[in-house]
Amino acid sequence: MNNLSELWQRAYRLVDSDPQNAADLCAELRRRGQNMQSSAALAHADFIDGLCCRYRGDLNDAATFLTRASEGFLLLGDEENYGGAQHRLSDILRIEGDLAGAESAELRHLAAARNLQSPEMQTVAYRGLGIIALQAGDLPAALNHLRQGLRFVNGGGLEHQRAALLQSIALVYKQSGLIEQALASIRMAEEALPLARQDGIHGFVYNTLANVYQEHGQRSIAIEYFRRAAEVFAAAANVFDEIICRVNIAQMLVAETRYEAAELQFDELLRFAEDRNHARGRVAVLTASASLQLRMGNESRALDLAEKALRAAELVNDALMRARARMLRATCRLRVVDSPETRKELTAALDCAEREGDQLASLNLLREAAVVLEERGARKQSVRILKRALRRADKGPYLEVLADLHHDLHRLYSALDNAGEASCHLEQALEVQRAISAAERSNLLDRQTIAGDFELIRQAKGNSTNPGGRADIETRLRERLHTLCPSLTIKEERVCVLLFNNMETKEIAQVLCVSPRTVEWHRNKLRRKLAVPGRESLTNHLRQLVAADQPQPHP
Repeated sequence: MNNLSELWQRAYRLVDSDPQNAADLCAELRRRGQNMQSSAALAHADFIDGLCCRYRGDLNDAATFLTRASEGFLLLGDEENYGGAQHRLSDILRIEGDLAGAESAELRHLAAARNLQSPEMQTVAYRGLGIIALQAGDLPAALNHLRQGLRFVNGGGLEHQRAALLQSIALVYKQSGLIEQALASIRMAEEALPLARQDGIHGFVYNTLANVYQEHGQRSIAIEYFRRAAEVFAAAANVFDEIICRVNIAQMLVAETRYEAAELQFDELLRFAEDRNHARGRVAVLTASASLQLRMGNESRALDLAEKALRAAELVNDALMRARARMLRATCRLRVVDSPETRKELTAALDCAEREGDQLASLNLLREAAVVLEERGARKQSVRILKRALRRADKGPYLEVLADLHHDLHRLYSALDNAGEASCHLEQALEVQRAISAAERSNLLDRQTIAGDFELIRQAKGNSTNPGGRADIETRLRERLHTLCPSLTIKEERVCVLLFNNMETKEIAQVLCVSPRTVEWHRNKLRRKLAVPGRESLTNHLRQLVAADQPQPHP
């Protein structure tokens, strides 16, 4: 049994760095396990085969192996590996678009983590539930799960999990249109990276930073972070995420109209994906390359690439990839031949996108289809598709997309000389934009500031002494601030907490992603709002507020 244990441990260590060798060791493990009738060896062999299939992008076989591994570990009473197999299975089901199945698997993982009383496993489970809720478009539930996970890492030394949770929280804020909050959260995740024990999270944090900066319009910074993420993923042999990062870099070249440079990158990436025999990576590159050819006006070349992308997508179990490939082919065909048949195909592709894609992705696909129809002069059909998207967006939390849809409809109705409808949609767009501004100023998602945010900063600076005590003190500070000055904004409240923890103006500026001058402006406003006497330090004033609020000991 010891020899078998050493064999599966060696295979696990090689899954990320050398999956082919891991698969060879797994075959040997399975052979020996069958000869010795070892249920444990066979369960571990199924788990390792599932991980290797996941690496290759073969999600069907991965799900089969992981299901068998789960059943084997359950019979053995090995709750830790049972929970791990369920977590990996949940990840695959989520990619396939089976969110209900993914949630059930993750809840089984959470139950195993609770039975074992493992903070790290519970953190991973809550993050998995948060990501599933995020894909389903239930942002409040996603934020709630992720905050639950943060409860287990505070003071627990799990910096890599803290960084992962903050990275996921940044994605929630980004999808809510709260870019400043997203940038602040992901910056905090980056602060945790030097303390993280595992390198894997570095790539995802850098990738999210790049996405948020891209949303912020800062392309040069976004490209740098995508490059960093690609390097981390390459070192970890994470082929798919490396490809996606490099595709994103090429797409930013497209946005800058550097078409030739982008085309060369897509050709190189396609060879890379084929050399690695990575089906999902190949679909991602073909889809992006076809979109570039459409933009360059090469409709026939774009259609050829879209056909290849769809054929490749049919071989992978990724619902969103299939929907995008089908949508792209329909768009290309409509560009080449504008006929009732091609418009019907586009409608069918839109139905597929709404059925198989997640909510935000399907909204973006509907907008893309509307743009194509508008370019073909089919403005009325474009309006119908945008209204279809609007009905979906009204039921979800995506305020930025909702505002964009109203603006698109305002533009189209203006072109159709329908002043009444144009005016109505413009007014609604302005209302949504006011709601976004109110959300950024108020406590819509962030009144109970993420537990552990500022403890993370202190740990990164090496001055954490009593996490629980500090958190209690900061809670009292926020309650006191709310009582004395209910008009404080989220950012002003965060400045207060950072000042309370002896952070300098430049350090606060880095954490909040603003200039030192902006921090000074916040400090001046806080002095006025809190009526701080001219010669008194704002930091000392905040400390006195907490001291005055503390219960005094009885004599």
